[in-house]
Amino acid sequence: MGIAAILERCPDIKPTTVFHDLLNTEPEFKPNYRRTLERRIRAWRAQNGAEKEVMFLQTKRPAGTFAITDFTHLKSCEVTVQGESLRHMFFHFRLLWSCYRFVSVVVNGESCTALAEGIQGAFAELGGVPHELRTDSLYAAFRNLAQDVEENLTGRF
Repeated sequence: MGIAAILERCPDIKPTTVFHDLLNTEPEFKPNYRRTLERRIRAWRAQNGAEKEVMFLQTKRPAGTFAITDFTHLKSCEVTVQGESLRHMFFHFRLLWSCYRFVSVVVNGESCTALAEGIQGAFAELGGVPHELRTDSLYAAFRNLAQDVEENLTGRF
């Protein structure tokens, strides 16, 4: 019986047990093969063994330490001014721990000015600044070209 068959039949078997069995049954198997056998069994189990539960730990940070921003459209809401549709979007700022939110209307699209005004408005209403502020790849900051990152940054950002 091959090693793979043994590992499939007895998934909890220890590599040292397989090693001692091979020493007793295979005359060409040498004592100095132990570490190699253990590495190969570990690699086999990683690819062919039982699935393992994957867990991504999430650590919550205290209020005021971590904030996120983004621009967003409300597709289900149409705003009209004097009968004409207003093209707009929203700047959204959120403290993750406390769920504090600040939203402002942006009329001229996603820009560095709209980003700066939104952040300043959020900080003014909040009465302070978070330790860390994150955002996605905003059009206000990046041109999103398929070239060097330095060329992607807009000058104003």
